Amino acid sequence: MSGAEQTLSASQRDLRLTIDTIPALVWSTGADGSVDFVNQHYLDYVGLPSEQLMEWGWTTAIHPDDLSGLAAIWRSLLASGKSGEAEARFRRADGEYRWLLLRANPLHDSNGNIVKWYGLNTDIEDRRRAEVHLAGEKHVLEMIACGRPLRDILTASCKLFEEAASDCFCGIYPIDGRGKIFEFGVAPSLPASYTAPIEGVQVDSDDSPRGQSISEKTQVIAEDIESDPRWMQAPCRAHVLDHGLRAVWSTPICSREESVIGTICVYQQRPGIPSSHHQEIIAHIAQLASIAIERSQSEDVLKRSQFYLTQGQRISLTGTFAWDVATDEIAFSGELKRIWEFEPNTVVTFALLRERTHPEDLRRTGAYLEQVRAGFDNPDYEMRLSMPDGRIKYLWVCARVVKQEDGRLECLGAIQDITRRRLAEDARDTIRSELAHVGRVASLGALTASIAHEVNQPLASIVTSSETALRWLNQPESNFEKVQQVLKRIVNDARRAADVIDRVRTMASKGTPRQAETELADIITECAASLYHEFQSKNVSNSLYLAPDLPKVMVDRTQLQQVIVNLLINAVQAMTTSDVAPRNIAIRTQQVDAQTVCCIVEDSGPGIDAEHLPRLFDSFFTTKETGMGLGLPIARSIIEAHNGVIRADNKSTLGGARLIIELPASFS
Repeated sequence: MSGAEQTLSASQRDLRLTIDTIPALVWSTGADGSVDFVNQHYLDYVGLPSEQLMEWGWTTAIHPDDLSGLAAIWRSLLASGKSGEAEARFRRADGEYRWLLLRANPLHDSNGNIVKWYGLNTDIEDRRRAEVHLAGEKHVLEMIACGRPLRDILTASCKLFEEAASDCFCGIYPIDGRGKIFEFGVAPSLPASYTAPIEGVQVDSDDSPRGQSISEKTQVIAEDIESDPRWMQAPCRAHVLDHGLRAVWSTPICSREESVIGTICVYQQRPGIPSSHHQEIIAHIAQLASIAIERSQSEDVLKRSQFYLTQGQRISLTGTFAWDVATDEIAFSGELKRIWEFEPNTVVTFALLRERTHPEDLRRTGAYLEQVRAGFDNPDYEMRLSMPDGRIKYLWVCARVVKQEDGRLECLGAIQDITRRRLAEDARDTIRSELAHVGRVASLGALTASIAHEVNQPLASIVTSSETALRWLNQPESNFEKVQQVLKRIVNDARRAADVIDRVRTMASKGTPRQAETELADIITECAASLYHEFQSKNVSNSLYLAPDLPKVMVDRTQLQQVIVNLLINAVQAMTTSDVAPRNIAIRTQQVDAQTVCCIVEDSGPGIDAEHLPRLFDSFFTTKETGMGLGLPIARSIIEAHNGVIRADNKSTLGGARLIIELPASFS
């Protein structure tokens, strides 16, 4: 062999060695497309001898489902004479079909005729798997975003796993928010009889790999559950084997806060442990399942919160609203629409609200709205609705103005239906007024002697003065100047009697309470004067210690008189029934602080039994044989209606009981 031939032979060997070293499947064909060369990597990959792959023998390694499509593309390239590519599954030497990318380029001679084709096949199985997996992940994420049921999302996740690992079955088992029971299980490629018994079962680390992975928050691998000593006595062993499964790999699914919210179980029909490929897919599916389960649990929490909010609003008769001040768009909650008696699909506008607002409240509510438009919070206020059937509803409105980041003003608030409360308050006020009237009438009985004494004095004076005037008029020379003086005395005495009668009529009347600024000392003095004869007949001395320059109080004069008279009568009765001596009553006034004044009634009686003190102001509680138990409860009701306090103890400076009335001072 000549030197040139040796050099050429060496070059061909080097070229062949180079081509065989390329980590891809290299081939060539004649102009007709029949294979005439494959490199060593090609032979190793498909596990077939070179002779079997020549001409059209290479097609025996193609997946049957891909052969016709690939042949059509190859014929098209041969006919067009252009470069091209195609994808098809080739059977690898181990029998696994894998996706390859086939690229072919023609070689032309100097005349432009195709004399040969060269090609390169690249294994793209991992890329194809990644693409399929990404498409599957995208589909699952779209299901999550669309709010599909959790069971459907987890089923799709299991199928995604099984597409990526065809030798496995997949199951996913979410647990409840407390981590105590399995809510349900999905394993789409296993019969329902496998997952059905799991629903509602308590998580138990000794029960199965599934329970242990949750309890210990770690992956649990049972290579062969039939021989694994950990599960020899566990019910899960027979359950798994009955369904033709041997290997069980359970991995906890964790939330963003690292709490376990479920588990993903992978099964094989033969003993085995997960490969790195399996572990990678498990991690991906566990992450998807975590997103789905966490979102579902969050939605459940939100739904429960919305339910509690709705029920809370319904129970408290409270609705919420949001008002965009710039656009006048108003959003009412369902409960608020019910309060205003709008249909659920009603679009709320200010025109509708004005139609339902009581005519007398329109100006006032309008002023509040203008305050909001100006950016000011308005105080909580009460308003009325005038319903189409004539009913009146009372509402309490609480609202606050919020300035958004873009400068827009939004008014957020709550409205409570207080109609029942208002009606109850009106009924309470009516009953209180009736009780006060009963108390005043009852007090008149005790005042009868004093009233008679007070009226008799001016009447007797009137009679005496009239007789004197008649005598002077019958004299021959009438002294008209003296008669005029006598007549003035008669007028004054008549007025005195009229004042007494007016006080009695006021106490007996059912007039509406009228509060006015009043001197507390004046009321006490009048009460003591009206009971003068009562004190005298019962041998009771009374002393007044009235502080000077005391602030006035805003009270209903008649009602406060009723309270003080009741306390004085009680003191007299307590002393006369116990035979104490001497019998003394002291009435004091003083200023407690800058905002409060008080009246103190003390006596020298036996005091109040310690057991009776806690119940002294209870309705119908009495220590008297003939009492009704209404006097002190009525007194407390009146004082509390004046924003005051009444209390009792045995700390009298005279040795008996002490009653204290505290009232807010008035500085208007």
